[in-house]
Amino acid sequence: MVPRPIKLEPYAPNGEGLEPWAVIPPDILVGEMPQQRGHKAFERDGVCVGTWDCSGGATRLAPYPVFEFMVLLEGEVTITDQEGKAERIGAGEAFFLPKGLPCAWRMPGYYRKFFLYLERPDIPAESDPAKLKVARPSPDEEWGDRSLGYLDLSDRLASLPLECQELAYESASGCVRVGGCSAGDNERRDVEVECNTLLCLLEGALTLTDPEAVLHLQSGDAVFLPAGAAFAWHNRGALRGFFCMVSP
Repeated sequence: MVPRPIKLEPYAPNGEGLEPWAVIPPDILVGEMPQQRGHKAFERDGVCVGTWDCSGGATRLAPYPVFEFMVLLEGEVTITDQEGKAERIGAGEAFFLPKGLPCAWRMPGYYRKFFLYLERPDIPAESDPAKLKVARPSPDEEWGDRSLGYLDLSDRLASLPLECQELAYESASGCVRVGGCSAGDNERRDVEVECNTLLCLLEGALTLTDPEAVLHLQSGDAVFLPAGAAFAWHNRGALRGFFCMVSP
């Protein structure tokens, strides 16, 4: 089956609600047991993408077990590292946790997010002390003076008609990249994605068309583009967003 773009649903497909997930292991928790639910829109080769919510709670300090990119849709979370530095993330913000980061979570109430995580034993935890932190791509509209070039490079990045304006995190192997991106008016009929990409729109409108469906996306929407997906791309006017790319 040819991979296809997947629009993420904040409340699961057709508004049917998220599914109850297994109980969180009690040994990592502080205080009461929270209730978690989720929906996996895609899962293959260690990459999992979807929507998750939780009734709130707190965890003990421990190394984070996966590489994970998240966009908070509702609620707030504070993540504290082993040195006591705390990062508070609110609704509408994106953040990334590298595998191996010692951290503790505190969610004072209901919490909902889009996520993409990578869980593969052959990819080691982050070892660079400078990268063992919460990475937060900026929504700043003045990205232009920090441009890092087009994303359709030949080094395992997706061939997308976007310009990388900020690289917030890159793993040692280069297989995981997180940042901010933008584009002007663009229409292409021959886009083919080379690596798994989650794109979250901050501004603008985007239409993706393949032989089976047309996806219309606007500010606040998120779309997952699996490696190998092929489609036509059309955005009218300025487009800005966050991205997370994982090489297959």
